[in-house]
Amino acid sequence: MAYQDVPTFSNDVRKELPKVILVVRPKVEELPDVIGQFSFNPAASPPLLRRPLVELIQRDYPGCCEFIQAGKIWDDVFKRELDGSQYFFSNVVKTIDSWDPDLSDVRQLSRKDGSVYFALAGSGVLNAEAVNGAHIWRDAKTMHVLCSEEFREKAEAVGASNMHFYRVDVSA
Repeated sequence: MAYQDVPTFSNDVRKELPKVILVVRPKVEELPDVIGQFSFNPAASPPLLRRPLVELIQRDYPGCCEFIQAGKIWDDVFKRELDGSQYFFSNVVKTIDSWDPDLSDVRQLSRKDGSVYFALAGSGVLNAEAVNGAHIWRDAKTMHVLCSEEFREKAEAVGASNMHFYRVDVSA
C-alpha cells in the first residue's frame, strides 16, 4: 500500500498519510522513539520515528530515507491526543544489493498471483564491497532494512528507544 516498485512513498500516500488519525496502544505512558517497524513487506504500514532520530538521519545520512510528518495521534490506552508534529512516517529509500551471493541463500519465491519476491533463507552475509560506506539502506532484493554499526551507535546516542538491532556478518 505505501510503496511503489521503487521503495518510495507514492504521491497519493504523500497526500493522504498526514490526514490519517493514527491510533496507538502503548504499554507505557511515555511513547518510544520508534512506533512500528521497518518491514520487508511493501504492504505494511511504515513506522513512525520521533523527531530527534529523523533529524539525525537527515543530517548525517541525507538521501537514505524519506519522511512524512504524522497528523493526529490518538493514544487509545491513556485516552489522550498526542503531538503528531514530533513523529514522522519513515521509509528507507536507499537500496543496495547487499547480500553476498556466495555466502547467503537468497531465494526467489512466487506468490499465488504469479508475482515473485526474494527471501533470505537462514542468516545472510553482507557483501563488504557493496555496503562499504553505507549506513542505512534497504536490500534491493529481500527488502530487509540494514544499518552500519555507526548508525546503531548514533541512534542509541540520541536516545532512540524501541529500535532492535542484530548482528549480521560481513564478507572479508
